[in-house]
Amino acid sequence: MRKPSIPELIYQKTFPKPKQGDPVSFYAHVQRYIVGEVRVEVQNFYGALDTLEAQYPGLDYCFPPHRRRLSRYPWHRRLFRVFDELGLTEDEILNLCQWEGTRAAKERYEREAGVQVRTTTADEVVAASPGNAPVATFEDWSRPAAVGSTSLSNHTSIGTLGKEADKCGDVEDPPSPPEDDIDLLRAAIQSRIRGGSMSLNHAREQWLKEILDRRDEIDVDEIMAAIFNFGARDHPPEMTRSQTEAAR
Repeated sequence: MRKPSIPELIYQKTFPKPKQGDPVSFYAHVQRYIVGEVRVEVQNFYGALDTLEAQYPGLDYCFPPHRRRLSRYPWHRRLFRVFDELGLTEDEILNLCQWEGTRAAKERYEREAGVQVRTTTADEVVAASPGNAPVATFEDWSRPAAVGSTSLSNHTSIGTLGKEADKCGDVEDPPSPPEDDIDLLRAAIQSRIRGGSMSLNHAREQWLKEILDRRDEIDVDEIMAAIFNFGARDHPPEMTRSQTEAAR
């Protein structure tokens, strides 16, 4: 069985169920519809056909700008869709598209006439000057930062956090008592252990209350154990233990 040629495949895709008035082959379809749309596009683009460039525009069916221009016409739009569905290569498309107005027709004329048809489409387009527009500078995150700048940034961040923590501590944390207050607190607890009635003033009681309220942050048990151990050195173990449990 003979493998169908590319023109036959395109015709079958374009006319899956040919009607009575449809072209009988791909080349008949080109002459009836494709060439007519090429002439309309050349007339709209160049105007009068009084130059070689207008007579041989060299439309390239693989060149995206030319395809966009020709896709405005229904039969060319369908033709490009069939090209994509069949997955044709550039060589296959260039070998197929050799009718009037195509790149192949222009190259054939240049070989036969020995002249070069120059394209003047972009001759009057002036390149935009750089001007004095704003310039944006973006940091390249793909490269690691310098060691010195990283260390400086880390020290700055740590210093800032430390200052913020100090500020927060100054506002929220209760003031620490002086050393004599701690000694007085220890003496009061020892007095309670011995059965005495030594009491603390209001300021020291308030400080102890704040410390006890902040048990989640300060290990009060460890502090109290150290104080009781200090007092236990002057009393029998059984007496200190019982009175300590009673005090707690």
